[in-house]
Amino acid sequence: MGTGKKRSDIDDARLEQGADLLARNKPETAEAVFRTVLESFPSSAAAHALLAMALADQSRGREAMRSSADAIRMDPNLALAHAARACALDAQGLHWEAEMEARQAVALAPTDPNRHSDLAGIVGRAGRFAEALDITSRGLSLNPQHLPSLHCRAQALVSLGRSDEAQELLTSALLEDPDLAQLHASIGLFLEGHGDLTRAGDEFREAIRLDNSVLAAHEGLRRLNSPYRRLRPGYWRRKSS
Repeated sequence: MGTGKKRSDIDDARLEQGADLLARNKPETAEAVFRTVLESFPSSAAAHALLAMALADQSRGREAMRSSADAIRMDPNLALAHAARACALDAQGLHWEAEMEARQAVALAPTDPNRHSDLAGIVGRAGRFAEALDITSRGLSLNPQHLPSLHCRAQALVSLGRSDEAQELLTSALLEDPDLAQLHASIGLFLEGHGDLTRAGDEFREAIRLDNSVLAAHEGLRRLNSPYRRLRPGYWRRKSS
């Protein structure tokens, strides 16, 4: 029994490690961690669900669907499993179906801010920014310092033309976790979109210093170093939308 408990503790620690890697946008490394857990604990619904999320983050939607289906089969009342299926559907461009799964996850775990931020992200990507903003308010009422909710909220604010509020929000988030490279990259994108190229470059470089794998920061620096970077303010954002 003691050995079993020790193995369970080790697997839980690995799941936490993998979840942290996912939060820091390292899905490939997270995938390897979750597969290691499943080798010793193949009936872990949580491990299958987190693996599905890692696969979805790599745009491997079909594989993610299989893993999320395994998670739901093992524990149909696990909110994380439905959240994983939402990620898998979203990765395949099935946004309405993804939203329905995300709402099911919220219904199963209404006090988990992660499930609210998942839903806000899907709704925001569908272009319903005001609704996404309302959803992040619910997540932040549960945890005012919840970084995924803060990030989703900032994106919604920018999309609604409330950029000053978004910058304040992201800056306050960095006070909580100054080493979070993704947030530095997000601030860089915000500053670039508003023509503050010097500060944008500083933020991109800081993101890369903290985590060299942050693709958005590398792409941002490449744009800033391009001879065509400032054809007009916000050019690259409008072209990509």
